[in-house]
Amino acid sequence: MKVLFVSNEVAPFAKVGGLADVAGSLPPAIAERGPDIRVIMPQHRSCPADEECEIALPSLSVQSPGQAHVCQVLETRLPGTDRAAIAANRALRFNADVIHANDWPTGLIPAFQSLNPLGLPTVFTIHNLAYQGRFDLSRAAAIDIDPASKAMRLIEHGGQINYMAAAIRCARIINTVSQRYAREIQATAFGEGLDGLLRERADDLYGILNGIDYDHWSPVNDAEIAATYSAGDLSGKAKCKCALQRELGLPVNPDLPVVSAISRLVYQKGLDVLADALPKALGLPIQFVLLGTGAPALEDRFRALAARYPEAISAQIRYDEGLARRIYAGSDIFVMPSRYEPCGLTQLIAMAYGTVPVVRATGGLADTVSEHDGEQTGFVFTCLDPSDLAAALGRAVRAWHDSPRWRTLMRRCMRQDYSWSRSAGAYIELYEKAAGIRD
Repeated sequence: MKVLFVSNEVAPFAKVGGLADVAGSLPPAIAERGPDIRVIMPQHRSCPADEECEIALPSLSVQSPGQAHVCQVLETRLPGTDRAAIAANRALRFNADVIHANDWPTGLIPAFQSLNPLGLPTVFTIHNLAYQGRFDLSRAAAIDIDPASKAMRLIEHGGQINYMAAAIRCARIINTVSQRYAREIQATAFGEGLDGLLRERADDLYGILNGIDYDHWSPVNDAEIAATYSAGDLSGKAKCKCALQRELGLPVNPDLPVVSAISRLVYQKGLDVLADALPKALGLPIQFVLLGTGAPALEDRFRALAARYPEAISAQIRYDEGLARRIYAGSDIFVMPSRYEPCGLTQLIAMAYGTVPVVRATGGLADTVSEHDGEQTGFVFTCLDPSDLAAALGRAVRAWHDSPRWRTLMRRCMRQDYSWSRSAGAYIELYEKAAGIRD
């Protein structure tokens, strides 16, 4: 099977959010199972320079109203594979069987393929329904669409052009990145105005959990952390904690649990609720570390909390992957109070580092973190309010003070398998359904 995988961002070439990590890790895992998969993305400024790439197509004409734009298609290799590459469909010489489009920037692909009698079957993955690619109807000409055409009826929703709606209408198969989120987005509360369309396509809508690359995220071989460790030998984690406290100017105290959050500071992530809960949670007592950037008001709020409680809170308002790794390794508890979460990757990374998550029961967080006896991998709260969040943190802190119980919980977290190899097989099944190979 030949698959054309299309994404606006692909790590390590260009990264804004979690989609880049998915697009950089999932195709190699799929390729290992046999399909010939090629990855296409725009050449953003952060992509490799031309001299690092081979020219796959020296000239490609893209038509827009009144003019043709000429571009090149360059090819390079994704790390860790010799089959997944940035490439074009080689002017149809690749002859893909399926196109796998990801999130709203690729939303017109399923629509245009559905209008072509020879169009390829498409799989469309919703990574975050809130971002839909909505534009004024007057922009139709800019994408070469006649306002009176059938194409316009496919891409219009709610009085706007909507790329996400077009893909949901037209893709052969739709999926999102956790089973629970696939159910949630069919309800008004999470449907972002598209729940009606999603309910209409319910028979073609699937949920496949994202994964992480354990070669890339592992305390066993992470060169950025103060000491390596494993589920079999946890001694290095205490060294990582002391090093983190020292690096961030917090009192070096092994008798206090370190709680952390690594996140974009946006409404979705519920960090405003966390800010409300922190003054009460500090009385447990705990130390708290934040790393992230986003809404200026939230940035300022966490800076103010750090200034008010300098012995207990460190707010690092920046992007720093090296520090993120040291926080994963040096923290005891990781908190994610998301309003909604399609899948979430940071809770999976935290578990890989033996840092126990406290999460709200939504989307992929509910699918990956359990507080049930015998299978517990974290602490879960339901109501998004400061009291419920503080109560969940309290349960986690009490468990942390029970050292044998906590070590058992850490090891269970570290032994969870959310590798891409699990997800890859499920995506191949979707490709086969889309191509008519599998019922």
